[in-house]
Amino acid sequence: VVLAIDDSKSMTENACGHLALESMALIARAMARLEVGEIGVVSFGAGGSTTSDGKSDAAVNDASNTAVRTLHPLGAPFTDQGGPALVSQFTFAQDNTLADQPVVGLLTHLDARLEAARDSSRGGSETLQQLCLIIADGRFHEKEALRRQMREMSQKRGLLVAFIVLDNPKSSVLDMQTVSFANGKPEFAKYLDTFPFPFYTLVQDIAKLP
Repeated sequence: VVLAIDDSKSMTENACGHLALESMALIARAMARLEVGEIGVVSFGAGGSTTSDGKSDAAVNDASNTAVRTLHPLGAPFTDQGGPALVSQFTFAQDNTLADQPVVGLLTHLDARLEAARDSSRGGSETLQQLCLIIADGRFHEKEALRRQMREMSQKRGLLVAFIVLDNPKSSVLDMQTVSFANGKPEFAKYLDTFPFPFYTLVQDIAKLP
């Protein structure tokens, strides 16, 4: 199980940072108590755009941990005592521009890491079940690239990627719209109608997360 938490400025601007940390702690404790297997935690939010040679920054910057940071590696024991140290690593201040693709970079990073885990699985990749939970405010601009990436990942057996949308009722994604142009005329649609993740849930109240 990998928990990926958005550490970008957007989380602060939409008042979702504290909710993200509570969600991470709640899910991680539940997974540990259920003994589901290995639990990892990563953060993302800075950059993730493609470089001039076509590679994702998530792969290029892995060594410097600028795009996706591994905060709790798979295989390390997850304990309540380690919670404060984990929480302290989040700043919700990472920045990205319209040219960046931080969520695409995250998926590229996770895909490579999880494939490596499948290859090294003792029981073989046929018996390994993998779950990625992305915890973020669900606001991104790289929807088409995300759809392509999700199509590729959804074809892999035993892997499920789900998105937990942390939503602020005062500026809810439920009220957001997207606009496209057909024959020069604008066409409006609900933002969530074009959400690129087929499996997602929207959370406004931490008590409803379980």
